[in-house]
Amino acid sequence: MGIGSYFGKIVYAIDQLGNALTAGLFGKYAGEKDETWSSAMGKQLAVDMYKARQNDPDYDPKYPRRYPVGKFANWICGLFEKDHSLKSIEWDEGDGLEQDYPGIKEMVDLYLKRGGSDNHRGLLDILKKKK
Repeated sequence: MGIGSYFGKIVYAIDQLGNALTAGLFGKYAGEKDETWSSAMGKQLAVDMYKARQNDPDYDPKYPRRYPVGKFANWICGLFEKDHSLKSIEWDEGDGLEQDYPGIKEMVDLYLKRGGSDNHRGLLDILKKKK
């Protein structure tokens, strides 16, 4: 195992531990011990988008203001990769989101397939286009 892989696993483990310890700061879906912060934030955005799209099919998800820590962390992640939280959802972790919101996974997949957020591009997206 290379040093990069080793550090990557450590960062991932810290991410999961952080999510378990800071439940509630990142949204309703945070706190699962085997899930990352990004996944929990993505689930929060996905549910927000699912509910809003019942009335507005073109709704672009925004992180709820009632979770300022999650909103800030999601913004930071978005600087590096557009729609990072939605791309990071671990559908097999946590409480049955797909049972509560039928079609939510397909909605997120289609949203990302069509280009995702119109609000910004992440730094990594910009750098990829320069190559």
